[in-house]
Amino acid sequence: MTKAEFIACHQTSFLEKYEMLETAVKGATFLLNTPHSAESVWDTLPKEVQEAIVEKQLKFYVIDAYEVAKNTAWASAYNTIMQTCFFANQWRPAP
Repeated sequence: MTKAEFIACHQTSFLEKYEMLETAVKGATFLLNTPHSAESVWDTLPKEVQEAIVEKQLKFYVIDAYEVAKNTAWASAYNTIMQTCFFANQWRPAP
């Protein structure tokens, strides 16, 4: 089975439809596109997702990529915003 160190969920409805975090390794990064703030998002997550985040000790980040896209030159390209987050997470400075 493939293992993932970074998982991005572009639509909150996917959390109900798919096992989004099944392949996440311990300590992986999980990015969720949601209109909910970091302070309020936890209560909107399905119980299974909450449990996976805790159990796998995931680094959990939220972004409202639709809002960011709307306020930039990328008005309808929220996927570009999500990709930017992915690449920012993958970049590591050379030793």
